[in-house]
Amino acid sequence: MKRLAVLLGDSAGFIDPFGSSGIYFSMAMAKHWVEMIGEQMDCQRDVWTGKNVAQWRRRFSKTKVLRRIRSSYFKVGLLERYVFCRRRTARRINHRWRLISFLIRLG
Repeated sequence: MKRLAVLLGDSAGFIDPFGSSGIYFSMAMAKHWVEMIGEQMDCQRDVWTGKNVAQWRRRFSKTKVLRRIRSSYFKVGLLERYVFCRRRTARRINHRWRLISFLIRLG
């Protein structure tokens, strides 16, 4: 039997750059993967087949958890581009700090 692992939470990558919900997301990811793998363990001895892993990845890519994580990273990217590409200097960043801090809170 193959012994493989699924990386969850921050071991898979920094999960939620805007808050403390990383623990929630990690637990939600774990629940999802345990349920998917558990379904296969009930009817198959070797669950780590390429077909199963591909199916699990497709199913996971449609989850609300992953959509939220992707949304957070998209927002971080926009904010970084605004601050570091458009504002660039401390003086210009400080001049727009109210807007920047508002955008951070929106995240």
